[in-house]
Amino acid sequence: MIAKLLMFLVSYIPLYIFLMILKWEVPYGVFWGASPDVVTILFYLTLLLFFIISIGWLIFFRFIKNNNSLSFDDLNRPDDTVISYVFTYIVPILSVTSGGLEIFLVNLLLFFMVAILYVRMQLFYINPILTLFGYITYMSNQGFIVSNIPYNDLLRLKNNLPGCYLANGVFLAKRSYLQNNKIE
Repeated sequence: MIAKLLMFLVSYIPLYIFLMILKWEVPYGVFWGASPDVVTILFYLTLLLFFIISIGWLIFFRFIKNNNSLSFDDLNRPDDTVISYVFTYIVPILSVTSGGLEIFLVNLLLFFMVAILYVRMQLFYINPILTLFGYITYMSNQGFIVSNIPYNDLLRLKNNLPGCYLANGVFLAKRSYLQNNKIE
C-alpha cells in the first residue's frame, strides 16, 4: 500500500512544481522580510513535503535492484489516460490564487480523494513522471509491469522477465536489468 501511495505522490510532481512557481512569494517573502499568511505557508510546506517525498521515491526507483523474474501470458499496452490524468492538475492550479483556508482544505481533500481512487483502482499506468522518464505501465495476467523496455522486447522475454516487485502486483522491469540476459 505504501509503495502504491508513493507512486501516486510521484505522479503529481509536475503539479507540485507548478503550484510552487505560482506561490513563489512564500520563500521570497520569508527571505526578504515580508510575512505571508499562515495558510499560504502551510500550503507551500505541504507541497514541499510531497515534492521531497516524491524525489526520494524516484531516487529509490532509480537504484532499486533486480531480484526476481516474472513470466506472463499476455501484455496489453495502456491507452491515453495519462493525458486525461494531467487534467486533474487544473482544479488546484486554478484555485491556488484565490487563497484562504477553505480553498486549501478543499484542494487537500481533492488530492486525498484522487489518491484513494488511484490506489484502490490500481491506476499505476497513469503516471506522467514515469512516462517522461521512458517507463510505460503494461497490464498483464500477472498484474502491472512498469518498464522502459520496448514492447516487442518485453514480448520476447515473457517467460523470464528480470526485475523486481515494487508492490503486490506491480513489477518493475528495467532495460538495465537485461545486461546479463540477452534478448533472443
